[in-house]
Amino acid sequence: MKRLLLSLAIAIWNTLVVPAGVGSAPASLISTIDKKYDELAQGCSCQVFENPNWNAFSRPIFFSDIRGHNAWMNILGNMESLTLFRLEEPDRSGRKGDRLLRSYWSATARVTCDFTVTSVCDGKSECDGFGIAAMISVVYGSQRVQMRGYGGCGC
Repeated sequence: MKRLLLSLAIAIWNTLVVPAGVGSAPASLISTIDKKYDELAQGCSCQVFENPNWNAFSRPIFFSDIRGHNAWMNILGNMESLTLFRLEEPDRSGRKGDRLLRSYWSATARVTCDFTVTSVCDGKSECDGFGIAAMISVVYGSQRVQMRGYGGCGC
């Protein structure tokens, strides 16, 4: 009985006192975007997934229009509309190795997306986008989480 109470006390302590990103999984703060928001994907966009082997059935953790001005994330189970306040990217079209830095505010959080272009169209195949590796940072109150992501931008 004492072990059960001790286990319960530790579970409550870790849930209420230990901030996210320190001893808990990033998934507690960042979740995938629900299917009902698929209409946001109309037109050219950037999507970031948790798994590097993402496919058409994967759910994104970050979504934006291709220029980054409108973006969305699921933070603590709530769909957050993000407002761009800082954009750093090359003036020319994306080349492998380019870095794109986008910083956002929402009603409850601050999100920074540091994208690196990992692949581009070779000009021989039919494609109109580029692959990205991302480091996404989310600050929510006193909680801060960084998460790696993988995805692409295209039409």
